Amino acid sequence: MRETSLTRNEGARPAQRRRILTDDRGTEVVDGAGRVLREFGTDRHAEQVTRHEAEGWRVAFDGDVRPAEAEALPPAGRTGRG
Repeated sequence: MRETSLTRNEGARPAQRRRILTDDRGTEVVDGAGRVLREFGTDRHAEQVTRHEAEGWRVAFDGDVRPAEAEALPPAGRTGRG
């Protein structure tokens, strides 16, 4: 899964945070509280990063991450049995 974390500072207000997440199901834009702001059924990651940068957002992290649902799975080739 690809993830881009974005931040934006506006004066004295606390920094705002958003994440753009893309996997096989498509792309989601999520706010700092975890609410989905936008959802696309296709890969629109680069388009959304460009759009946010044009609005003053700054990329804090961009890369591949392991999806949360995969954390519970045993490593490849292992069944988790004795």
